[in-house]
Amino acid sequence: MNHGSMHHGINAYDNALAVDGMEVTMDNRPQDRIFDWFFEPLLVLKEQIRAARLTESEELYLLKWIFTSGDPHRMNEWKNGSVEPDDEVRKGEIQAWSRRYFMTYIAA
Repeated sequence: MNHGSMHHGINAYDNALAVDGMEVTMDNRPQDRIFDWFFEPLLVLKEQIRAARLTESEELYLLKWIFTSGDPHRMNEWKNGSVEPDDEVRKGEIQAWSRRYFMTYIAA
């Protein structure tokens, strides 16, 4: 897995998401209420993460939380080079973004 891909994905497009190699924006997105429920929360989440200017270790910690759903056993098993942030507020932000991403994904 290329860990830089998450960073690139967050920072590459200001108000867009890349879907199957195509940039999807508010202007060219499918005009569907279901897509709105999925797309708009992801754009907000993406902007919050981008504005937070995560370090590489924090990005890896976020990836670990997303891919393991925060399961302590699975998190301990996966050695992706992340380090849990010392700052409890920052750690809470990262965990909250992970949960919001997961819930947006489940809702879609």
